[in-house]
Amino acid sequence: SLTLGGANTFTGGLTLDAGSLVLTNSAALGTGGFTAAGGTSLVAGSNLTLGNDIATLGVFTLDTAANVV
Repeated sequence: SLTLGGANTFTGGLTLDAGSLVLTNSAALGTGGFTAAGGTSLVAGSNLTLGNDIATLGVFTLDTAANVV
């Protein structure tokens, strides 16, 4: 898994093709969209408010880890 913990300012969007992505900052994905392939997972490492467009390409897991998303 990869953890993004800081605020990012990139605008190009992010695609998760495999594995897990852990977010601990609401601005960790930058301002672009987020695309998740089937079989991947997005883990909320803290309470998050995401403003990004999210697209799924199959079944993926959103693991809130008991946090508010």
